[in-house]
Amino acid sequence: AEVVDLSPEDAGQLEAGEPPLPRTFEARAHRRVTEDLGPQPCPACSGAGARLIFCATCLGEGHVRRVRLRHVQDRLIEVRELYAPPEMSFVPALFSLEGALKRALGEADPPEPLRCLDLRPRAARTAYRGGADRVVEPDFYTHSFAGTIESATTGLAALATGGRVVAQAVRAYAWPLLWLRYGPGEPARDAVVFPDLTGALQVFAGASPGGREGSRAVTA
Repeated sequence: AEVVDLSPEDAGQLEAGEPPLPRTFEARAHRRVTEDLGPQPCPACSGAGARLIFCATCLGEGHVRRVRLRHVQDRLIEVRELYAPPEMSFVPALFSLEGALKRALGEADPPEPLRCLDLRPRAARTAYRGGADRVVEPDFYTHSFAGTIESATTGLAALATGGRVVAQAVRAYAWPLLWLRYGPGEPARDAVVFPDLTGALQVFAGASPGGREGSRAVTA
């Protein structure tokens, strides 16, 4: 915030309170009055009151309106993020899975049939009289999101650090994957099977002890 001297006309054009909510996603700058300190003699001129000179500060009025201004910046932030099930993050062989998925899927939007229109929990009534409603977690055609919704919600909340989110548009997609764990009786290992954008199956076989990833396409 800063204290400024404005002509009565310019001060009358400013508004107090919060800026209006944006209708479009564009960067904007706002000036809002947080305190009106009242009229003051114009400090920038000596003859405007007698109409001897024209002062650019008071516009010839001889006095100004002193106000405290707050500058508000609307910033546009666009984030594209991919979240694998959190329990995979505890498996050393799958530490680089999210990176492999991002490279395989690229920047293109997933197919529209994979778009999730409502990820909120819903209440389901019990079949028994007097029973309480139960909360049903969202799924994608009976497939679990396995904690990825919570991870995405936390990521969205982090965008407001140092500011406030006043408008947002979220597009969420579910990308199918199959996590395979081998053992006991076999060497313990993990693999993840998923389709790429063309529909071809890809296998992420985890990272080897040397740090190299094992990924390959599957043909049928």
